[in-house]
Amino acid sequence: MPRKKRHWTAKDDRLTNNFVHAISDTFILPFFRLPMMLASAKPLSESFAEQRKFIVMDAIGALFIVGAMVWLGMSVHWLQFLLWYFLIFLAVMFVPTSLIGYVRRNGGIRRRGRQITASEVGNQLHKALSIMDTTAKWYDNEDEANRELVTCLKSLNVDAIYGYRLPNGRTADAKVGNVLVEGKLSPDTGEVDRLLGQLTDYTQYGNKVNIVVYGRLTSEARRRIENEIQFRYLNRVFLTYLNNPKRLRTQALQ
Repeated sequence: MPRKKRHWTAKDDRLTNNFVHAISDTFILPFFRLPMMLASAKPLSESFAEQRKFIVMDAIGALFIVGAMVWLGMSVHWLQFLLWYFLIFLAVMFVPTSLIGYVRRNGGIRRRGRQITASEVGNQLHKALSIMDTTAKWYDNEDEANRELVTCLKSLNVDAIYGYRLPNGRTADAKVGNVLVEGKLSPDTGEVDRLLGQLTDYTQYGNKVNIVVYGRLTSEARRRIENEIQFRYLNRVFLTYLNNPKRLRTQALQ
């Protein structure tokens, strides 16, 4: 008997669509996702964090295609022109987008060419904290102290942002240059515990963090913070405070 002709089914559609999507995601989309990420105005650490589920797949797919094209171009003489066209395509896709992203992340062509270092951020924070120490007798509110810090930094012509949102949904108190700022008002034991827990969230995307303490920092709190920095966050987390501050936490909050 003649074999019955097989009809195309919805299951075949799904399998075909899944196959096409897999090929597209692996071998085509990497050459669009990666340039778009490079051209983004966001810091690369944030872009990588947002696209982390695609990074490995994109890297493998792109390397496979590049390797295959190089192999074909080197092995088959008459296919060398394809290799040259492909290399030109890569240059057109990646070089301009990398330059665009660099300019956007650095605030435009006229901005100075280098990022402010963590050490310079610490110096500016200490200067702003010293100014704040002379403007009043008490700190009434931690959030207001953070706002005052950012205002003071801006008056010193320092690029500072109040309330910087992270990719994981948390919000740092401020950002200065490429350094996150977490302000604490004369932290007690419980507040130090919470601070040490926050550092894990703040540093997981490669961010550097500067802890700013308003008012008095007890020797025990300072010891715990500095030990945590020394053993877990060396060169990633920094501490800024005044040794003998005149402006203290209001007694209503103590």
